[in-house]
Amino acid sequence: MSLTIFKHPGDPAANLNAAMACLRRGDLDRAERLYEEAADRGSVVAADDLERLRSDRRRQAVTIIQDVVESK
Repeated sequence: MSLTIFKHPGDPAANLNAAMACLRRGDLDRAERLYEEAADRGSVVAADDLERLRSDRRRQAVTIIQDVVESK
C-alpha cells in the first residue's frame, strides 16, 4: 500500500487505492488523510468518500465504499 504512494506521491489514484487498503484494515484515520490528499488533487470520488468518513456515519461509509470496490 505505502509503496505505491511513494512511487506516485501526487497521483490521486494511488492515494485512493491506499485509502481503500486502510479501510479494509480498519485504519479510518489514515484512510481519511489519504482521501483528503486525493481530494486536494481534484478527485471527486475522494471528496465524496471523505465527506462520508467525516460524517457521523463512519461505519456506513466503510460499508458503502467496500461494496463499491468489491462490485468492480
